[in-house]
Formats: sequence, C-alpha cells, structure tokens
Amino acid sequence: LLVASAMNTSVMDVDSSDEARARHRVNGGLLAQHQGACVCLLGRVVSCPSPTCLLLEASDSVQVKAQLSREFHAEPGSLVEVVGSALSDNSVSVQHLVQLDRGCSENFDMDMYNKAVQICNKFSQAYYTKP
Repeated sequence: LLVASAMNTSVMDVDSSDEARARHRVNGGLLAQHQGACVCLLGRVVSCPSPTCLLLEASDSVQVKAQLSREFHAEPGSLVEVVGSALSDNSVSVQHLVQLDRGCSENFDMDMYNKAVQICNKFSQAYYTKP
C-alpha cells in the first residue's frame, strides 16, 4: 500500500501491476455492464460510511460504493477517481484511488465528463484505457 500527498492530491495504491491498471472508464449506470472487470470511475464523495468505504456520486448522479482495503479519509464534496473491480452490488473493490485537490473539485464540469464517458463506451474499442 502506498499513500502519498503531492499538490493536495492524495493517492492510495494497492496493486500497481499492468493487469490491475488496464480498465474501462465508466459512470454509475455503466458499472453493471463491466462486472468483474477493472474499471475507472470518477465521483464526488457523498459520505464516508466507514473508514474503508466511500459513498460516491458518479458523473451520471448514480450513487456507487467504493470499498477500500485500507482506511482512507476523503472530504465530502471532493472528487475521487477509483480504479478497481466492478462488483454486482453497484460497487467497486478499489485497487487505486486518487483524491483531486479542492480547486479541481470545485471547478470540474461533471456533465461534460459524463458525456466523454458515454462516448468512450459507445466506441469502446477506440477508447479502451490501458496506461
């Protein structure tokens, strides 16, 4: 586990292998289509029900649980990007998490981002993400 802070951005990394990092960018509504696959989801923190769980509002306003293997504190209203396995209960088992700084969170156009996610999924062969 690696936890770091740089330029007010927090990072939690459980598995940095290339296989764990290959992913599909999704919103809450698309999560069910990718059960068992590694996904990337951006959401605004609604609450932290426990130290190892975040309740996120995805770019399409669907609520998603991010299940963490380690404790992580995220400020409600902040943006986090999670990478992990899509589960059947509309949640993500998180392998990697990035919390964006306050400036990014306040000025981020979530509607535009959601449109980009929809385009990436409509043309998934052209926009499959693998770092």
